[in-house]
Amino acid sequence: MVRRTPLIIMTLSLLLLSPLIYMLLIPSPSYTRRAALLGHLSNHSGLETWKIDYLMWFVTAFHLLQSKELLPREEVLLNLQSHRVNGLFAYFIEEYPQVSDAYYVVSTLSILGELDLINVTEYARWLGGLQEEDGGILNGYGVYMGWSPRATAYSTCWALLALKTLGRLDVVNVTRALDWLFNYCYNMTDGSFRPYPSYNGTALYGHYYGDPNLIFTTSLVVRTLCELDEIERLNITKTTDFFLTYYDTTSGAFSTYSDDLSRGNIEITFEALSALASMGTLEVIDWEKTINFILEEQKPNGAFSHQNYRNYRVDAKALKALQLLNALDRLEEPFPCFYYYILRRRLLAWRGILVAIGVAVPPFALFISLRLKRWKEESLTR
Repeated sequence: MVRRTPLIIMTLSLLLLSPLIYMLLIPSPSYTRRAALLGHLSNHSGLETWKIDYLMWFVTAFHLLQSKELLPREEVLLNLQSHRVNGLFAYFIEEYPQVSDAYYVVSTLSILGELDLINVTEYARWLGGLQEEDGGILNGYGVYMGWSPRATAYSTCWALLALKTLGRLDVVNVTRALDWLFNYCYNMTDGSFRPYPSYNGTALYGHYYGDPNLIFTTSLVVRTLCELDEIERLNITKTTDFFLTYYDTTSGAFSTYSDDLSRGNIEITFEALSALASMGTLEVIDWEKTINFILEEQKPNGAFSHQNYRNYRVDAKALKALQLLNALDRLEEPFPCFYYYILRRRLLAWRGILVAIGVAVPPFALFISLRLKRWKEESLTR
């Protein structure tokens, strides 16, 4: 037993160190980026309480991954039905329906092939009635998130896009609506669009401030012009240059602010790519760098959004950005297993202690062995 004690202790030492050795020397088990993202999307909860814009991006992500069979379709439709208010749909049940709600619902049902769930005539009549004499389209009736009814670039574009999907652009004066965008929201100096005529850099509905607001607005207007075959109304060179002021040639990302290009952002990158694609000027950027930036933003759990916050809008926009760059096939690249990653991270965090124990055990085993041997010899001489 005395002779076997060092061997037993050294074996235990090797067993203790084996996970760390395995993690450092053996390649990680992997599956594809696509499978990782699908795992993240499928790990949803509380879908019945989601707001309708959240649903749209969630459905969009499954659609772009060509995995609609994994989408909890019935839950999505049940959620949408719960947002009905007098035949229309509202973000908050206790609020008035807004143009943004119409856009989200129409987009979602269009992807699902369920537009027949909408009373098209009623919706078209309501949206058409929101257009003002000057051409702008109100965001709705009643106070919404503290804002009184007003025509904005957002509401005007969302209404036009929703009506185009419904095939009912006849209920509004499209030319006058576009004239309103150029007369009241267009900045002829840099080619951008403001969210609304009196915009001074503050947030709209508490969402975006400053530069991000201009980027989101300009991207939406450009996409609307493209959808309506009116892109020639735009000074494409000037608007392209506007987006390029946010482009980091080193990382390939578009930044939130032009004076700090290190703040690359997936949502901003998608909005810029969407606008450039609509204008036919995507060739002005380095596609490979931008693709790599997007892929590097994928987290170990498969998401492109923050690991502890399921923001499916970011996931969907990452996919749409890859689609614009013809790079959705890059999702078939191997991707480290999430659980392996967590285990590896924890083992490496404790590697100092594990190595110290592993190194200390053999000498300790030898010391114990010698002490036991000496104790045995002394007991025999007595």
